[in-house]
Amino acid sequence: MATVSIPVNVILASKSPRRKQLLEEAGVKFAVFTGSSEVDESLEPDLRAQPAEAVKKLAERKAAVVQEILAQNPVGLGIIIGADTTVVLDGEMYGKPYSADHAREMLAHLSGRTHEVITGVSVWMILLNEPEEKGGDGMALSDRKIQILQAIINDYIETAEPVGSRTIAKKYNLGISSATIRNEMSDLEEMGLILQPHASSGRIPSDMGYRLYVDHLMQQKELKPEEKKYLQSVVARDINQIDYLMEESAKALSLLTNYTTFVSEPVGQRTRIKQIRLLPFDSSSVLLIIATGDNFIKNHVIKMDSAPTEEKIFYMGCCLNNVLQGCALNEIDGVVVSKLQAELKEYQELLQPILKAIEITMRSAEKVQVHMSGAKNMLAFPEFSDIQKAKSLIQTLEEKDQLVTMLKESSGNDIQIMIGSENSVQGMQDCSVITATYKMGDNTRGTIGIVGPTRMDYSQVISVLNGMVQSIEKVLRNLSDGNHKNT
Repeated sequence: MATVSIPVNVILASKSPRRKQLLEEAGVKFAVFTGSSEVDESLEPDLRAQPAEAVKKLAERKAAVVQEILAQNPVGLGIIIGADTTVVLDGEMYGKPYSADHAREMLAHLSGRTHEVITGVSVWMILLNEPEEKGGDGMALSDRKIQILQAIINDYIETAEPVGSRTIAKKYNLGISSATIRNEMSDLEEMGLILQPHASSGRIPSDMGYRLYVDHLMQQKELKPEEKKYLQSVVARDINQIDYLMEESAKALSLLTNYTTFVSEPVGQRTRIKQIRLLPFDSSSVLLIIATGDNFIKNHVIKMDSAPTEEKIFYMGCCLNNVLQGCALNEIDGVVVSKLQAELKEYQELLQPILKAIEITMRSAEKVQVHMSGAKNMLAFPEFSDIQKAKSLIQTLEEKDQLVTMLKESSGNDIQIMIGSENSVQGMQDCSVITATYKMGDNTRGTIGIVGPTRMDYSQVISVLNGMVQSIEKVLRNLSDGNHKNT
């Protein structure tokens, strides 16, 4: 009988991006699981006076919560890692900030003062019930259980309705009775791969079930001819600005998948000035146009007592170009500024606002810019029919900083899938997020992400993402070739 191994030997009982990063850098294969309930982080007065003991106790609690859940499921040998970190200043523990204002207040207290950062780690090794068959480095599933699990996942993705044994027997022709299917479903539930949302209902996949599916069972779909044609039509337009390309790409992905999509603009290793133009604006202003090597363009109106003549403005623009073209922000040092002062000695009042505008532009170009489309698509799914849940999700999606955090976590991975509780961003534990990176040469340039319910069509999304990555990379190569020809 065929078997499949579940590589869930190490379980990280924490959603901390930093702890995930440390394990990944160490080459450890692990799963993130924290349970559905919040860990009690209240401390007795004597523990608050002993920060080192306090973080050890909280780390133990986090590991214990996960252990209690997993002990009910036959998943073989498990290593659970719980951790907690606190900042200590003058003997006082600083917990997690509960708001942005509280975070700013904490940073103000800590700024310029010596403080301690203490981390406690609790490692649990548990041996649970023996699995049906052993294989690989974890528990094993029989071929029949795999077929039933696939049927449950496929049906639930399609219908959003809990799946019963009779449905599987009628629709999937597995050659086994409803009674046998019920027994196998009971085993799958004990393994933590499916859930029963209500006592009288069928089963739905758990986050762990989806993880097994996407890692081992899913077959990637090929893009349909009409999908390929549509993606090609998006990038075939006359696109010469990066922001427009990313905006159109986000819209296209949203239309193709019916999910929420976001695309980050490319960020180079070091943004450089491509061109500076200075133009007349009105009697007391000039227009400064700055373009970077990544086709990021920004306009600034520079005020002054009275604008120079058109000839002088043209001359000043040439001077700025001659000195600053090809420079990165950190290369505009005292020597460069002195050279500009000598060239523009008649118009010293313009130099400082021009340099300030250049700094603003360069920092904006280096900042991750995110384009999002289809946020309201999520409201069409029954998972978000609850008003409060839908409102929370929309608010989360509108927080661009949170999206940037998520993008940074996935940077460097070709395809990354975060399912339900694996998401570090609060408010997205009922969602799955699939991201892909697009590149120019060997350098990662930006990230594309698709957000949907955990029952999203993973195979379809991955095929669309791969198609869009190829299309964007083709456009970026063309833009880069054009830039090189023009320099």
